[in-house]
Amino acid sequence: MSAKPGRRHGLHMILNTNQWDYMRPGTDVAGVKLVVHPQKIMPFPEDEGIMLSPGHSISVDIRQVEMIRENHPYGSCQSPAVNHSDISVYEKLYPVVYSNK
Repeated sequence: MSAKPGRRHGLHMILNTNQWDYMRPGTDVAGVKLVVHPQKIMPFPEDEGIMLSPGHSISVDIRQVEMIRENHPYGSCQSPAVNHSDISVYEKLYPVVYSNK
């Protein structure tokens, strides 16, 4: 992660989609789906993210936001750890293991 803003300080990628090798006849969508998600959380590209079309230069700005929930007397919020386990929905539905490297 870079603490400085601007094009010179971020991640640069050039992707070769080889769309003609993967497109089926009648398919009307080509490109790459970009999903930014927390580490150790399974992404859902069908439901999240943005579609990047081939043949274009695209800039995406993201900012990390930290939310802190205050206990009583400031509100009735509870820490997510109180209500939820550390296992993601995907891990509950599908017993799959993936690398954390």
